[in-house]
Amino acid sequence: MAPLGHGRINDTFRVGGCVVQRLNEDVFPAADRVMANLQRVLEHLGRKGATPLRLLRTREGGISQRDSEGRLWRAVNFVGGTRAVEGRATPEEARAAARAFGAYLKGLADLPLEAVQVVIPGFHDTPARLSAFEDARRRNVRGRAGDLGPLDPLLERLRPHAGDLQDPALPLRIAHDDTKLNNVLLDATTGQGVCVLDLDTTQPGSWLADFGDMARSACNAEGEEGGQGRAVPDLVTFEALAEGFLSELGPLLTPPERDLLAVAPAVIAYELGLRFLTDHLEGDRTFRISLPGDNLRRGEVQLALAAGFLEARPQMQALLEGAFKR
Repeated sequence: MAPLGHGRINDTFRVGGCVVQRLNEDVFPAADRVMANLQRVLEHLGRKGATPLRLLRTREGGISQRDSEGRLWRAVNFVGGTRAVEGRATPEEARAAARAFGAYLKGLADLPLEAVQVVIPGFHDTPARLSAFEDARRRNVRGRAGDLGPLDPLLERLRPHAGDLQDPALPLRIAHDDTKLNNVLLDATTGQGVCVLDLDTTQPGSWLADFGDMARSACNAEGEEGGQGRAVPDLVTFEALAEGFLSELGPLLTPPERDLLAVAPAVIAYELGLRFLTDHLEGDRTFRISLPGDNLRRGEVQLALAAGFLEARPQMQALLEGAFKR
């Protein structure tokens, strides 16, 4: 049984033609909802031929199994002849992965919203993430609040944008909620998208958040673990992402969604920065660390990236308008 991938949440292994995974129930306490959603989504897409992934059954016919220590395991088939994007994506890889995410969301657009359950309430509720961060800073249970002093100028600059994606005119969609490019498998020969992975966070949400998270993760040249100070988004990659994503979803977006696409990466980078900082304050309970202070540094990177996206918003808006016209 060999470890597979670089995820920070679940433990994943390859066993022959299977991918076996232990669900992290600290992050996903509603494990029954996660598994029910996964089954419904894969069955819906499978009927369309829109994914090669399928849940594998246990000997008893179930879709998951608890071990002797009570840990929940599940398995899917291994999809051969594919590769994931690791490290910096080329524009071609970014475009293909973004198109795959767009196709995944479009494939679920005709599934009734009530068919999937909420697995993490308020996942992209940025104002709530801000409140949780401020509460953790006040409580200071680990004595780390003093670490955040140098970040106060960035935190104050970004605070007014916490509610930018909370417009009541925005439709509720079935969203993926974890659109990093390495959650797409690309054909090893053609480079085209084959399927989307890591579906545990699929739930009612926002396509804006999915686009924002994709751009946030792919357009940071330094990556989540590096970079200090001012971050400049990679607009070449951003253009490729916009072209791929909108080639699938452009006609389905409402005017309010189109209007807010350009600010979505800044809001989601800010939100993730708040999550990293909250985890640092509370003792690194959610995001795995290798060294003390990893989540503090990750939080700083995301805040700086959010500020960079805000500065680049006019250029990003122009690139989006060009992608809509293609």
